[in-house]
Amino acid sequence: MAKEVVQELARSRLSNSLVQAVALLRQRNHPRMVNSLNDLLAYNKVVPSTPLSWKVSDELSDLFLIYLKSDPSPENLARVQYLLNINDSTSKALRAMKDRRLQNGAADEEFVF
Repeated sequence: MAKEVVQELARSRLSNSLVQAVALLRQRNHPRMVNSLNDLLAYNKVVPSTPLSWKVSDELSDLFLIYLKSDPSPENLARVQYLLNINDSTSKALRAMKDRRLQNGAADEEFVF
């Protein structure tokens, strides 16, 4: 019974974490946005999920790019890529964008949208 309650709570918090991450992205609060994505990963460990959906796919790409810049572990990055439904070609392009920005020494965040 307790396990079922925890799983239901994790399911609801999983989608809430995505909503919160997007809200923080829109506010340009990147540190808290990364924390929200880490929360998303924690809830996903309790209740494995299929990729999440969001109407504005560019916002998902922006979430991924900023998360990528936070230097996550390869495992966490792969899980975020899966949960945000970022395909491999988009992931590769965003990684290249991150690398170009670092090589150019750019400090400003560049958004996809």
